[in-house]
Amino acid sequence: MQEETARSAIDMFISAFNASSDSYVPALLSQALTSDVVFWGPLGRSDGIAAVERFVLDIRRHPAGTGTMVRCSAVDMPDEWARYQWVFTTPD
Repeated sequence: MQEETARSAIDMFISAFNASSDSYVPALLSQALTSDVVFWGPLGRSDGIAAVERFVLDIRRHPAGTGTMVRCSAVDMPDEWARYQWVFTTPD
């Protein structure tokens, strides 16, 4: 059951990248993440859903154009972590 919950949360998280409007991103992330989420991004560690939202919105505004994110592996849960592979593609 934990894997199913993790997979569902990850897929909801990825749907935030693919939302039809930036205005949907906060609600999708709130469904996928807890308020105490710790985000390790390209610039280091930040806390909270707002930090993840900034990352998602930055990617949605990629200079190469609007892209699409897709989970391209199963969700693996070795312990308290869930991991997966994803791919982000832009129009070009």
